[in-house]
Amino acid sequence: MNDLRIGKYNDFDISINSNFELVIKDNQPPVCRYPLVVGNQLQVEVPEHMHSINDFLAGYKQELTGEDVKTFLRLAQINVAPFIWSLMQDKGLDIFINKKDLYIHSGNTYVVLNNQNMDFNIINRLYQVQGKPHSNATYCECQDDLYTYIRNKISNSIGHNDFINIQMKDYKKTEMELEKECRKERYDFPKILMLYEKLIRIKEDFLNENHHLMPQKEVDEIYHILQQIRALLKNNSSKYHVRKV
Repeated sequence: MNDLRIGKYNDFDISINSNFELVIKDNQPPVCRYPLVVGNQLQVEVPEHMHSINDFLAGYKQELTGEDVKTFLRLAQINVAPFIWSLMQDKGLDIFINKKDLYIHSGNTYVVLNNQNMDFNIINRLYQVQGKPHSNATYCECQDDLYTYIRNKISNSIGHNDFINIQMKDYKKTEMELEKECRKERYDFPKILMLYEKLIRIKEDFLNENHHLMPQKEVDEIYHILQQIRALLKNNSSKYHVRKV
């Protein structure tokens, strides 16, 4: 359990500074700063009544905080997922819980599950006991609950057609790999969640069904933006122009 690190949105203080960097702080160093725009410029249309954001764009405010950050990201149509994945990499987080999404990171692989295909209560219980002594009982309960939840999902909504499953070699191979992981005494939660996501993805691709996963095209786009963010950080070259429309 000590090796599993889970973060939540509310654990972090998120702001946007005058250099248009997303600044993410918690009670542990380092402070993470990410260039908000990976292109040369950003155009954003802000209603006149949003005085705080307009003052920020005019240079009267040095930073945006709180709900203004969420509003600005929405107005600028900026997807927060690449920044969450960057944060997970920099903070060594295996799982990140947002209101509706569960971000999982293992090695160079990132996947997203949502509250329609994952029971967040299981992950929340793990989050609450991480780092605490005598957490093994909760950990074991969560192992059992996760296994039961995934098996029920596979049986009832993902793997309901045995004939089709036999035809899908990748599906059966992944399902066997998942079973092998679930038989281990200590769960690798990120790996199990990734295998579960892979099963859903295979079934979607094979049967053109919708199990509420983020489209693979969007995942690929997010990963591309993540790589651009990392390149900008490495080169220390995040100068760009932000213009109010």
